[in-house]
Amino acid sequence: MSILRQIIKGTVLCTALVALPLTAETVIIKGSDTLGAKLIPLLAESFRAEKASTLSNISFEIAAEGSSTGIASIIEGTTDIGMSSRELAPLELSQARAKKVAIAQIQIARDSLAVVVHPTNSIDGLSMQDIENLFCGDIQNWAGVSLQTGNTSVYVRNSASGTYRAFSDLALSGRDYGQEVLSMAGNEQIAEEIANNTHSIGYVGFAYADRLGLKILSIDGIMPQEPDYALSRPLYFLINQNNFKKPIAREFVDFVLSPKGQAIVESVYFLPATAARNTNSFNSESWK
Repeated sequence: MSILRQIIKGTVLCTALVALPLTAETVIIKGSDTLGAKLIPLLAESFRAEKASTLSNISFEIAAEGSSTGIASIIEGTTDIGMSSRELAPLELSQARAKKVAIAQIQIARDSLAVVVHPTNSIDGLSMQDIENLFCGDIQNWAGVSLQTGNTSVYVRNSASGTYRAFSDLALSGRDYGQEVLSMAGNEQIAEEIANNTHSIGYVGFAYADRLGLKILSIDGIMPQEPDYALSRPLYFLINQNNFKKPIAREFVDFVLSPKGQAIVESVYFLPATAARNTNSFNSESWK
């Protein structure tokens, strides 16, 4: 074979190797704003970086529209992974059974709900009873819990949010919110409103509370980052055990639960998942 023909053959081979298409894979994740607005995008980006050397072109579609959306999406089969900041309701469990969907809750983190006010508010802490009274509308003026006066503006998450229900269960003894509360779609929206309203009070995930314009209150003398804080709850991935077949989605869940993934969880002020999760220890091999 002539030298020219060898060169041409080698060039074609190199070109073919370079032109090999990357494997395109998409992971769809829907649900909780608490998880989906900040933590999951960070985890997804780190996971993509880790997989970059494997000729995989991985993309994520993350829709942070509330826990109810995530649960419904798992039941309807429109997402690979759901996100939830609450337990499933009996009706949701019945709907899942009717569609032969076996939902597993995989705890990936814990979150504290921080009660926050405007920085100019003189109050530093409240009791659990104060919280119930303020958010249920029994007290509608700051004079009821402090030396200052003025009507309260109470900000809460909307009813599609798992945080909305979790806060009711943890802080309001299961009572309904007061009729005058102002509902917001996400943590960032509540934080923004409180930063601009000197008479406001609301709650956000602790990961969203460390910003200018917010003052974090203690509850019964305990701050959100302390172990015995009352307003703490687990955060979950949801999967359908009967149809969890996408390898890249399984690998992502494994990554989130790995030491590297849990270090990212802690880096943005969530608490790591506890050893005792509300499901069997996750192992992606179980769903292959």
